[in-house]
This record gives sequence, structure tokens and C-alpha cells, in this order.
Amino acid sequence: MKKLMMRLMVAGVAAGLPLGAAIADLQSETRADVTQLCENAIGDKGYKGYRFEDIEFNEARSGYSVTGQISRGSHRYEFNCVVSTRMSITDLVINPLSGDDDSRSVNSGAPAEAQVACAEEADKYWGLKDGASVPGKSKSTGSGMYEVQVAGGHHRGICTVTEDGDVKGIMNQ
Repeated sequence: MKKLMMRLMVAGVAAGLPLGAAIADLQSETRADVTQLCENAIGDKGYKGYRFEDIEFNEARSGYSVTGQISRGSHRYEFNCVVSTRMSITDLVINPLSGDDDSRSVNSGAPAEAQVACAEEADKYWGLKDGASVPGKSKSTGSGMYEVQVAGGHHRGICTVTEDGDVKGIMNQ
């Protein structure tokens, strides 16, 4: 990172650009890289196809933080992604926003990641387009396992899933 900054400053001076412009280019590039890293990690957690909104980028001595919201249909979540100066994610938190259809069930049941995994698996199971199924009420069955009600079109079912989002099966209702 320091080498890149030095190269940009030298290139900026050689091109007759002010030092501030070279640093601004570096900050813009870093912001884009960190934001993309966080978006990829959020997608890997089961939130692919979500729209990113209200993104805020913060820089600190030890790294960077990207916060914002993601949404798809009526599903809305807030996130905070912390990235080290070595460009590795050190923390990623995704929580449902109040008023979201999932928020009532997440607080008393399955984690958001498990609910999203159930909805995505239900789409595949019933042959529906991506995003057509939604999770409903959920409850713990013990030992890190949950049952999540899912609905898509005229289909209804119960999804059995681990807290990490590993779907074990869907039973039609």
C-alpha cells in the first residue's frame, strides 16, 4: 500500500499534478477495492442479488469500515464490514432491519444467513425464479439446527437448516 502511494505521488509530480490529486486517486482506488471486497464477502454469505444502498466508507489507522444496507424485494438488512490494511476481512455483521418481513422471525429463531439459504434452496426445489421464495417464522430444534417456514408462489414448506445456512432438506406442507 505504501509502495503504491509512493508510486502515485512520484507519477503525480512527474506529470505535474498536485500531490493532493495523487492521494485522492489512491483513496478512490482503495475505497473501490475495499467496497468490492465487502460486497463479494456479503454475496458469499448468501446475499447474492441484493442491491447495495447508503454505503459509507470509513478509514482508520488499523483498516477500513464499510457500512450500509442491502435489499431484495421486501428483505432489508444492514451490514458492517471491517477490512484490515492488508485487505482481509476481519469482521462482517449482517442484521435484518426493523420492519423487514424477516426481522420478527430472526430475533426468535434462525439466523438471517440460514433463512436466506432456505429461501434460495426453496426456489431451486420448487423450480421458481431466484428470489421468489421467502422465509417466514423459524424456530430452533436444538444443537444448532432450525426449522424455517418458506413460501414461494403457491408452495409452502418447512426447511431444516443449520445455523451456518447448510440446508438439510425441505418438506412440503
